[in-house]
Amino acid sequence: MKRLVRLLLMALTVVLCAIAASAEGTAVTSLNVACTVDRYGDYDAVVTAEIAFAEAQEQVELPLGANVKDVSLDGGDMSLERRDGNAYLLVKNSAGTEGTKTYTFRYQKTNNITVAENKTQSLQVELLCAQWQWGVDSVQFAVTMPKEFEASPLFRSGYYGEDVVVSSSVESLTIQGTTTKALLDRESLTLALTLPAGYFRLRNVLGGLNVPVLILVGLLTALGAGYWYLTLRNPRPKERPRKLSPDGVSAWEFAYVVGCGAPDPALLASEWAGLGYLTIYVNQRGRVFLCGRMPMSNERRICELRAFEALFRRDDTCSGDTPRFRKIGAQATRADERFWNRRLFQKTSGSPLVLQAIAALIFGLSWLRAADYLMPAWSMRALLLLPVLVLGILGGMATQKTVQDVARKGHESRTAAFLTLLIAVLLAQFGGGWPMALLSLLVLGLSAAGTFRGGKRTAFGMDLAGQVNAFRRYLKSSDTHHLQLMLHQDSQYFYDVLPYAEALGMGSRFARSFANIQMEPCAWLEGERIRYQTALEFYEIYREVLGKMRGTHERSRQHGEF
Repeated sequence: MKRLVRLLLMALTVVLCAIAASAEGTAVTSLNVACTVDRYGDYDAVVTAEIAFAEAQEQVELPLGANVKDVSLDGGDMSLERRDGNAYLLVKNSAGTEGTKTYTFRYQKTNNITVAENKTQSLQVELLCAQWQWGVDSVQFAVTMPKEFEASPLFRSGYYGEDVVVSSSVESLTIQGTTTKALLDRESLTLALTLPAGYFRLRNVLGGLNVPVLILVGLLTALGAGYWYLTLRNPRPKERPRKLSPDGVSAWEFAYVVGCGAPDPALLASEWAGLGYLTIYVNQRGRVFLCGRMPMSNERRICELRAFEALFRRDDTCSGDTPRFRKIGAQATRADERFWNRRLFQKTSGSPLVLQAIAALIFGLSWLRAADYLMPAWSMRALLLLPVLVLGILGGMATQKTVQDVARKGHESRTAAFLTLLIAVLLAQFGGGWPMALLSLLVLGLSAAGTFRGGKRTAFGMDLAGQVNAFRRYLKSSDTHHLQLMLHQDSQYFYDVLPYAEALGMGSRFARSFANIQMEPCAWLEGERIRYQTALEFYEIYREVLGKMRGTHERSRQHGEF
């Protein structure tokens, strides 16, 4: 029995010795910190740590604290990891690190200044962060200030914010010192220095624009919302059942009347052909020609008359797929928009561009705020931040235009908007501005939706929009049986209505509604290689002709359904 007790006591002694040995395990025997503070309150730190390892370790973790950048390690491979807002320098050694090892690493630390109500500035220099997993026997430090000062430094520990006994002295611009006792693991050491107002140049400090930008964004958001509500808001158009297209509105103008796009000269040529003014002819090589059949007089609008005369001034036949046709069509489009602007919108209506500009400015300010956190605190940083603001505004305008084009199912280039969103994501990720970035994107989307249909409409404009929407609803609800009855009454019904359906983004749906009904030949679209039997087959040919007249590279293109 006594022998068993002796064995148990011996085993207990061995365990206690092992625990004591582990307690006296890996430790930082010496930590030397040299910091150089610049005039903006940031500082560059050079840290030399001598670590005695109790056992071999394949990975050594050297904590750096928060708000650090430009990290490097002298004479070794390293990787940087960020967890819970803190940075860690990782040094790996597959053979295992043991014995005593010295590491020298460098980094820059920002956001070290706080300003009190009396404008005094407090500098915090973190000599030892609280993430060290080993005790530190001794800390030697030297902190060099940018200019002379009179304040006495205070030293505080991470444990309960207690003062730490440090032997320190000030020589010229440098505060030097060393700790008089060992520090525990997870214990920190911070040098605090209270300086008079104006000691550091905080005008160009990182994040200095945060508060002004937030205030300005709030004011602009309220201004934009008020501007839309008072000058751009429209009630929902009233719709009454209608089987005919609105009087006085041509197919090529439908999109502009409803507020979902510009007038389309290609559809104008289709309407002229349906009315007998010309024939659209496609030759064997696929070229599109407009062949005049009868002159146009004052029964059509003046912009149409001028466009018709310009096209057929030289000959009775002209190309319909050339830049000349598109140039004349663009001139007619601008004149037609001026005609409708006087009738559709109130004189007191606000400008959609103003609201879009406000939203783009908010978007640009979000870029400015993120860049303010990323850009170093140089004296010339204000001049560098200005182009960021301008690019953000331009990107915001391009993004709104693209959003509206996507809603209309158009095919304008979306490269600028894609690059804008990519840059916004990168700035938000690395500039710490996700809430602001998401808010600015939301404002862009609301602005694009709020200006989608133009300005504030007159009673005539609202009634006309309601008629167009009612006609669209009629086309959408028409079934094959009803359309077959319409064909019995007029064999050209499909060809006459198709330009209007195409203008409403329903060309394909309208053609499919005729199912496999055998169609008579179209009276205004001819060609050597044009062969079709059903409405859908004709529609595919028609879309290709429209695409060539519009100058698009796609095989076809149609307006978005709205």
